[in-house]
Amino acid sequence: MPDPNLTFRPATPDDAAVLVDFILMAGDGVPQYLWARMAAPGEDLHGVGRRRAQRDEGGFSWRNALVVEAPDATVAAGLIGYPLEDAPDPVDLESLPAPVQPLVALEARVPGSWYVNVIATRPDWRRKGLGRALIGAAQDRAHATKRGALSLIVSSARRAARALYEAQGFEVVDTAPKHPDGPIEGGADWVLYRKPL
Repeated sequence: MPDPNLTFRPATPDDAAVLVDFILMAGDGVPQYLWARMAAPGEDLHGVGRRRAQRDEGGFSWRNALVVEAPDATVAAGLIGYPLEDAPDPVDLESLPAPVQPLVALEARVPGSWYVNVIATRPDWRRKGLGRALIGAAQDRAHATKRGALSLIVSSARRAARALYEAQGFEVVDTAPKHPDGPIEGGADWVLYRKPL
């Protein structure tokens, strides 16, 4: 059970910097790979990430995030997620950067689910029940948007995260190898999970 003094609240644009921290923790190098190609002259990766997190639209937007705040205003953990379309338009995978192609192909296997893009906890706050609590918050959001399942993709090397997801009822749907032209951190595969609600 999480510390009752923690506050679970919707993110605001002012949380952009911590959302960047969380996606960099959870992204296995993919955000860095993509943002390096989006950077304006003189802009660092955190600048690109903050700019994207402050948008009102897009998957990586403050509007899709929930944060967990400690009494001292430290943001201890966060969740970013959103509902996937029931019948998405086909995507030309070849038009996407190579490291993103397996992720998009896997995501297409779970249309209509509520997609957990990021769950991350700062190291000092791990093993305190925040991951389970954030999965519960994701389920609440899935129910509110009338979604019948949660889904997420994680690196095969993230054993602790995978154990958490499996203990919470997620099942493996499929795997895809990480693209050799992109960042390969940890395991060699992406693993798609789904949890019926």
